[in-house]
Amino acid sequence: MRILVLSDLYPPESLGGYEVAAREVAEALAARGHEVAVLTVESATGARAEPAAGAAPRVHRALRSRVGTRPGLAGLGGEARRQADDRATVERLLAARPDVVFLWNTGGVSHQVLARLMNGAVPTVIYVFGDWPLRKLARPDDLDPWAGIFAPRPEPGWRRAARAAFAALARLRGVATAAVPLRFDHVEYGSRFMMDLLHRGGFAARGSERLLYYGLFGEYARAGPSRPLRAAPDGRSCSSGGCGTPRARTPSWRRSGGSTSGASGPGA
Repeated sequence: MRILVLSDLYPPESLGGYEVAAREVAEALAARGHEVAVLTVESATGARAEPAAGAAPRVHRALRSRVGTRPGLAGLGGEARRQADDRATVERLLAARPDVVFLWNTGGVSHQVLARLMNGAVPTVIYVFGDWPLRKLARPDDLDPWAGIFAPRPEPGWRRAARAAFAALARLRGVATAAVPLRFDHVEYGSRFMMDLLHRGGFAARGSERLLYYGLFGEYARAGPSRPLRAAPDGRSCSSGGCGTPRARTPSWRRSGGSTSGASGPGA
């Protein structure tokens, strides 16, 4: 299976457990014989791609960083170049025909990249360690300052006219000005708390949902007492006592019917 992993950070570029878990699962899937490509934000050192060693995933540090950028007329040219580069990168990786896109932390990923990957023909699986799907459901432009600057809001007529003129100029430069709603196909929750938080906010996946813990550094996989866990995609058999030794298993994501076999919904 060809799997495209998306994470805004990927070790050694790391701030916390979200990206560490993304790497562990990506490496475990690659070790099981799957063809895994990781798309992440460019490195501070300027590296654009890391060749795969053996069965390791191929890491593409190619998405343009938006750290320190501020939306406005002075930054329009730079944002136009960033968006053009991101579009070319995503299309190049989609040309490899992945069977599934596996999304992790996306806080530093532009909305246009998310829309291209999540609303396209390739099914997506999202592992939720944070509330970004709920925020994107409520406001698609959230977490992307360039998408947010063009969002309509209550304001005096002269400011509304100025914003519309700026949006027209941005479109001429190739900058996306509309944040379309995202499609959430299949969701795996990293905790019962996060699952309940998103459900209380009205979030529901279009396809399947399940509660599934991944073990950071192989130590922290723990199941909630009321919900036994199924086999993790890295092959570990999980239960209320944790995840055991890796075993052979084919990931359950499939194109057929737009469903995920073996996944459990919130009421299961």
